[in-house]
Amino acid sequence: MPGAPGVATYSPEMWEFLVEVDGIRIAHQTEVRARVGDRDVTALLAGMGLHIPSFGHFDDPPENGRKPAPSQLAALSTASLEKLKGIGAINRNDLPEWMTYLTHYWSQRFPSGKVVKVVHEYTPMPGGSAYGDLAMIQRPKTEGTAWRSLVDRDFDARDPGCPDEAFSRSYIAHQRALLEEAPELASTGLGFSWVRYILTTANTWKGPIRDFELIVERNPDELVTFCWDGPVEKVGADRFRTVQKDFRPEKELTVYFVRSLKRR
Repeated sequence: MPGAPGVATYSPEMWEFLVEVDGIRIAHQTEVRARVGDRDVTALLAGMGLHIPSFGHFDDPPENGRKPAPSQLAALSTASLEKLKGIGAINRNDLPEWMTYLTHYWSQRFPSGKVVKVVHEYTPMPGGSAYGDLAMIQRPKTEGTAWRSLVDRDFDARDPGCPDEAFSRSYIAHQRALLEEAPELASTGLGFSWVRYILTTANTWKGPIRDFELIVERNPDELVTFCWDGPVEKVGADRFRTVQKDFRPEKELTVYFVRSLKRR
């Protein structure tokens, strides 16, 4: 569950993973790991008694009426906190910075000469970020620089072409028009969320993905942009679809949802 640095996100939905083999549901196991950059810090965090998936209950939501557990980081000794800061696992404000990874896995036998149908389902976990200075859209001399800084920080640095310039221009024009009508919206925060899909592992299969279909639905107050080289068809006011035949993905897919300003 990689998240943005400094933004700890957790949801019980991340454990909801279903596997069926030839129509029969089978059991699976889940491995939990924590990393800071390329360093595995799982054993260190676990040794301090920290619940890794919820970032030490930093962002542990209420469930079934129960109150969220208190942050385990607040209970650590000064020495432990300094050790975590030293490796970059928390920041100077004692907020979690490590990345949590969940790997769901199971053993599978593929008999020779037989087709085995494997189905797995899960709820994608979105990342999120926020930006609070929308007044920059009203400043023609700085809007491009401010927007580019925002894009470089909050969008996928591994794909500098996303979002493309057309989306950037469209977004700025759209938001500026709203700000001219309602200047009070300049103090409104701008929200981002994104969902990343790993596709390139399909290239280890015997052949390409025979039939690939992606359907994306957005909220009415959101704009959506795809880190995607293929065609995307708008099939409804807030619904998008792409279809690929014999698909060999060359990179992963990221879909960004950008909250639009709107009158309250």
